[in-house]
Amino acid sequence: MGGEFLPDLLPLEMEIPRVTLKSTTMDIISIRARRTRHRIIYRIIDEYFDDPLFDYPLIQKTSIQPLTMRKLIRVLDNAQERGLDGEARYYNYSCDLNDPEELYDFATITSEFYPELQLWYDEANEEWLETELNTLWQTSETAE
Repeated sequence: MGGEFLPDLLPLEMEIPRVTLKSTTMDIISIRARRTRHRIIYRIIDEYFDDPLFDYPLIQKTSIQPLTMRKLIRVLDNAQERGLDGEARYYNYSCDLNDPEELYDFATITSEFYPELQLWYDEANEEWLETELNTLWQTSETAE
C-alpha cells in the first residue's frame, strides 16, 4: 500500500512533497499546490481526508510565487504539534516504548520539486535519534 487511497489531484494541482509513514498500511500525507489565475493555493491531504481527526492546519494557504524550501519546511513543521515528520514517530514511541533506532525514520519526506528536502529531514531524523540515545544512555547511567 502507500497512497492508493489519497484523493485524486484537482485540475492544475500537483504534489510538492510527500510524507511516507512506516505504518502498517504505509500511510501517506500529501502537500499539494494548485495554481489559479493570481495565486498558488496549498492544502495538506492524507488517506483519511474525510476524518476531522486528521485535519492539518496550514500556516501558509496561498502564495504568489512557489514556496521557498525554507517556507515549505515551516509548513511541514507546523502542520502538527511535532511536525509532519515527528508527530507519528512521537505517538508510536511514547505509546509503545519502542527502540528509538526502530522509529527514528518513521516518516520520510520526498519531493520532485525540492530534492534537498529529503536530506534535510533525514538529518533531522538522525538528530532526533542521537538525542534519544543520549537521553537513554544518561538515564541508564543515572539508574546505576
